[in-house]
This record gives sequence, C-alpha cells and structure tokens, in this order.
Amino acid sequence: MNPTATFVAVSAIATIFIAWFTYTLNVTDNLWGVTDKTLRHAERTTQSELRAYVYIVMTTVGYPFPPQVPQFIGIGFKITNSGQTWARNLVVRKERIDREFGVEYDPWDRR
Repeated sequence: MNPTATFVAVSAIATIFIAWFTYTLNVTDNLWGVTDKTLRHAERTTQSELRAYVYIVMTTVGYPFPPQVPQFIGIGFKITNSGQTWARNLVVRKERIDREFGVEYDPWDRR
C-alpha cells in the first residue's frame, strides 16, 4: 500500500474523530447551559415557597349589642401565617380613635 494513501486515510479518520469530539463538546456545553437555567429556576422557586405569607381577617362588633344603638365599635384581627416560614418582625399597632357615629370617616385615611 502506498504510504501517502495510508497517511491520507489516517488523516481523514483523525479529522472525522476530531469533528465528532468537537460536536460532543458542544452538546456538553449546551447541557451545562440547561443545568444552569434549571438551577436558577429552582432557586427562585425555593425563595418564593419559603417566604412568609401573612393574611389578615378583620371583624367588627358594635357595643352595646343590638337592639340598642351601638356607641362603640370593636375591631378584631386574626393574623394567619400560611407560608412555610414563620413570619418574623410582625408589628401590630393599636390605637383608639374617637369619632362620632354617623360621620363618614375612613380610619385608614392618613390625612
């Protein structure tokens, strides 16, 4: 066999192997990209699942009870934590607001 033909054949086979190896490196690089995206998504999901979700339910009661006309209103709050993490640094403030009944007033208005 001609040494030049053998060299050309070996060179062709080596070139095919190098091309295949380069292709597999590209596929591996794509897998790294997908893995990185999956990791970032998992971190965001974990942060949203582990935060504290606090819900407030408000109830009102007039005093004295009907049939008398109420002169005072009692407001009750039930605070519920429904997240997987306990709520920390929760501040509940209380204040007595003297207002006349019949006067339109929004207790949440800061004016």
